[in-house]
Amino acid sequence: MAVDGEILFAYRKLNLPNYGVFEERKIFSGGKHIRVFKLHGLTVAPFICNDMWHPSLPYLGIPQQADLFITLFNSSRGSMGDEFSNIESWNIINRFYSRVFGVYNLCANRVGCEVFEDLRTDEGGTARDVTVGGELPTVDDSPFRFWGGSEIIDPFGQPIVTAALYDPDTVFADISRDLIRKKRIALPYLRNDDPYFTHRELERILYGKDPEA
Repeated sequence: MAVDGEILFAYRKLNLPNYGVFEERKIFSGGKHIRVFKLHGLTVAPFICNDMWHPSLPYLGIPQQADLFITLFNSSRGSMGDEFSNIESWNIINRFYSRVFGVYNLCANRVGCEVFEDLRTDEGGTARDVTVGGELPTVDDSPFRFWGGSEIIDPFGQPIVTAALYDPDTVFADISRDLIRKKRIALPYLRNDDPYFTHRELERILYGKDPEA
């Protein structure tokens, strides 16, 4: 996280996918912690892409009093095949966390088509290039067509502003602490949440420790 050109905070992705078109865990190692930081009086919890598909990780921002999530992801149109819509899934995920946790969610997705030389070989053993006749192929079916659609979502799970699909765009919105407070009073989903209970249950499940024994 850079503010006025100064790096104030670094977050390292924890869950590195290694399936389908993804090979992150073959190349990188994951982070070790869920950290938050303060900015303009708000507590901010950042997450990167696949971390949001593991609900226990966003939850760990809540006991640290997160007011705002920053969700950074590189979601492409065809990376998971034709039977799965990345756009629909990210819309559900991003709104779910905002609504249940009562936080703003600043969701930034990549946009554009990544075209590169395909290093895999065909049956004849020669390398295939994704260009055809020196021109870029149609990208509609490319697993690396990133769809953009970045959003800023309010604590009620409603999008304040949404960027264009498939085109570069810039969006802005005002963040209000009063709206965070209003949501948590009106819909106090986490009022009775007890992280110590979660901790005890995890000890019981993982280590066989029975607190009542």
